Amino acid sequence: TGADGLPPDEEDLFENYNSLEEVEKTDIYNYARFPKSNFLICALMLENLMTKAQENQCSNYIGESDETATWSALEPGDLPDEPDFIRNLLDEYTDGPQTAIEKIDYRKSIGRVHKHFWSGYIEQILKFSYADKSAAPRIADAYFARKVVTESANGELSVSLERIQESKLLYQEYIVIETANLRNQGIECSVRTGDAILTGAAKKSLQLIFGGNSMKNYVGLVGSTAAFDADHGAGEYVNLDTFADKAVIKLGFRPPDQQTYDKWDQNLRNSSGKKSRLEIKVQPFDRGTFVYYGPEKDDEEAVNSAFSFLTEEEGGFKVTYLDKANQPRIKSARIRKKVVTGTQNLSVDFEDVALTPLGRQVYIVAESVHLAAGQAMDFILRTYETTITGLDKQALPLMSGGVQRKRFRAAKGNTDALMRQDGQAPPYTNLNSFAEKAVAKLELRPQSRVLFDTWAQNIANGFPAFEVMAHAVQPPSNDLYVFYGEEKFEEVASNSGGSPNGDELVTFENRVVHEIFSSSNEFNYLPQGFVLGKIANDAADHRMRYYYHDLYDNEHIFGDFQAIQTRRWIRKGVLSNDPNDLVELVDRNDFAEYNHNGVHINFMTDNSDRDFINPECFAGLLGAMARMNIFDLGFNGFSNSNGDPGVSSSHLNGVAGDLRYLRTDHNGGPVLLQDALFDYDRQVEFNNALFDFGWARTTEMLSERFQRDGQTLLLPHTIHYHKVLDNGTVVRHDNHLHVQGFDANTVHEING
Repeated sequence: TGADGLPPDEEDLFENYNSLEEVEKTDIYNYARFPKSNFLICALMLENLMTKAQENQCSNYIGESDETATWSALEPGDLPDEPDFIRNLLDEYTDGPQTAIEKIDYRKSIGRVHKHFWSGYIEQILKFSYADKSAAPRIADAYFARKVVTESANGELSVSLERIQESKLLYQEYIVIETANLRNQGIECSVRTGDAILTGAAKKSLQLIFGGNSMKNYVGLVGSTAAFDADHGAGEYVNLDTFADKAVIKLGFRPPDQQTYDKWDQNLRNSSGKKSRLEIKVQPFDRGTFVYYGPEKDDEEAVNSAFSFLTEEEGGFKVTYLDKANQPRIKSARIRKKVVTGTQNLSVDFEDVALTPLGRQVYIVAESVHLAAGQAMDFILRTYETTITGLDKQALPLMSGGVQRKRFRAAKGNTDALMRQDGQAPPYTNLNSFAEKAVAKLELRPQSRVLFDTWAQNIANGFPAFEVMAHAVQPPSNDLYVFYGEEKFEEVASNSGGSPNGDELVTFENRVVHEIFSSSNEFNYLPQGFVLGKIANDAADHRMRYYYHDLYDNEHIFGDFQAIQTRRWIRKGVLSNDPNDLVELVDRNDFAEYNHNGVHINFMTDNSDRDFINPECFAGLLGAMARMNIFDLGFNGFSNSNGDPGVSSSHLNGVAGDLRYLRTDHNGGPVLLQDALFDYDRQVEFNNALFDFGWARTTEMLSERFQRDGQTLLLPHTIHYHKVLDNGTVVRHDNHLHVQGFDANTVHEING
């Protein structure tokens, strides 16, 4: 100020400047060139320039008359809403006032530097100087955190990231950066040593694991939850909106190589406190963004430089070493199928499944070490890319125990998933081998048929793979850190789940699936009374697969078949008039002899070219054959490929056919009911099996009475049919069994 206590006029100000010593002029020049180093001098000069312009009604400013009139009445707080006024003001700031400017010796160089380098920053200074600070960008806090997931009474998941003061090498943790007015902006941060214990030097940036890579600088987007929201499946946490002003970065406390890790580990072990302090250094990714740091206070300045949190004055954050040898580990969690060996002393094991039809029942088997007995685990089947559901990393809603779930819980050492269907204990003698395993059982289908059909169509159009996520269920302290996968250097332990199978994926395929259960199977999951199940799939292009579950619940694949469609016959010689009235048929010739693990079935002879049979009827026939291990069946024909009965009048649409009677010598050749080679006992049992698998329900099968051991007999579930037609043709059934009366209602549509 002047001697009168008032601000000097313009000429006095310039004269005062020119009278300064060279070093003082240099200081002011530097302030002008680098305004970020002295916001106050910039703000005061801008305020004075604004006042001077308004005294002249902004007549020297470029703008319309109504604009200059508005500008003349502006208050400093109005500046953020008047960008054109700010531009005029900045021009005057960088090039000097419009009058008596020639007296500033440094004017040209100052103006040139400002115009090219700093005018954008000064615009922000203007806004921060006169605007409400509540609207200014702020990084309020940055800290390390641990993920905590809670489940409500109705099964909804919520997530929080709770501040922690300490962690260990090889642990996965999170950095949380709390902000204001920075949504969708990138925040860059680094972790550096707060002392010399860990690396031998303080303030040294650490190369840690971020996004699977080793790096020193990490960027998180404010409002993005990508770092953690897919652990239970994308979008599963109901409170993700609470992270709108937070940037979250997932880090693993592991260096890029074993040598560095060993050095860090040894340094910690050798230190007196066994711990080293770490700091978090943050700044906006856009270096042109000025922000306030920390909680709001009076004497603060917005800067575009970095700032350190968790300094020693704040108490800091510490890291210590880890005794990895005994750290809990879930080595794998794979989709598998059950394999049973033995007949008296049964043992159970599992085989991996890499490709499976949509809808089938499978097991998840996890192998672990160093977990407490009874430790609960949750398994999630998560989409890989977007093929199945349209979303990547989405948790698949699947059936288990008659209920649709997204999380399938099992416990280490618990074998309840292997129990008989009626709840009785598993019959296996090797259950002690599951002490380190957890087993869950589920069906690979949603409850809704509409959703099933959507998935099936998506599967037909792309690469339908999924992965298994495993979560060791956390105790209340949320401090159970688990390694996921086989041991390797490139790993970190997590308290928020992991993918223990690495890059291993399981792929869906579309098949119409026929599930056939032995009548004595104690693990049959179909509704009571059903031994035939079907998973319908309209996107399977009529490709079918037949599975048989034997007495011990071993799974057998009887083959893949390509069904054909043809117009339905009303009666012999009369087709349906409706072009959409179609039936499906499979070719019996596509069946190959099956002889594996105690199940042996085959069509030994074929005495017909009528090889086409209804798919559900075929399932019933295969089931009856498998229950008895019939490998010598003589096949006398069902229908032609168009569903026509051929020479018969009743072999329509593949739902009726002829089978040779069974022989005691098992050669599949012709035999009469009266012959000594006729295997009466087996045939009776076979007829009963046919009935159990759906045949002779709507009408009885056809046979003939015959004499045996002085008695007149008729096979079960048949009627006597010996007839002379009007043309003199004799119709006999003493040399073959006419199977018919299959009830489609005996097939349970699993995904119906």
